[in-house]
Amino acid sequence: RGLLAPGALLGLDVPPPSPQVCTCFDVREDRILATLQPLTGSPEARLVGLQSALKCGTNCGSCLPTLRRLVAAR
Repeated sequence: RGLLAPGALLGLDVPPPSPQVCTCFDVREDRILATLQPLTGSPEARLVGLQSALKCGTNCGSCLPTLRRLVAAR
């Protein structure tokens, strides 16, 4: 109940939620970036590693442009 009260979270350091990238498997950007960090190799190899680990980009494919952008930026 206390958390639902107006102003209940004021003054607390609550980070904003990470944007959802893959809706098919509910994968958020922070998980993608954490998974990408240790991956090495070409961007395509890193994308395949990301897809193997999190399954994002393997169902409908609508998140692939965002995944490719994130892979290229890291």
